[in-house]
Amino acid sequence: MSVRRRPADIRRTAQLVGHITDEPGDVRVDSGAAPVRGNAEQWAAVLSRLAVEQPFTSFVFWPEQQTADQVVRFGRDVAPLVGRAVSGARPL
Repeated sequence: MSVRRRPADIRRTAQLVGHITDEPGDVRVDSGAAPVRGNAEQWAAVLSRLAVEQPFTSFVFWPEQQTADQVVRFGRDVAPLVGRAVSGARPL
């Protein structure tokens, strides 16, 4: 049986648990289960790598400390950096 869709048409979502910090953290995404703890630039680097190499097409941010500030920081500080980093790197 042949499924007639291109790999680029498959949507993949990654859920990442963690905390966006002010200072650089020890960011490790080896197991996929450990929380990501780092500043906006580190988060953007992790998400950009996942977007280009895996490729994930969307992300769900699950803050360790469920505060409005964490959600705002993800949208205001992290997402634009990821958008710029992956722009042109892969078809969306």
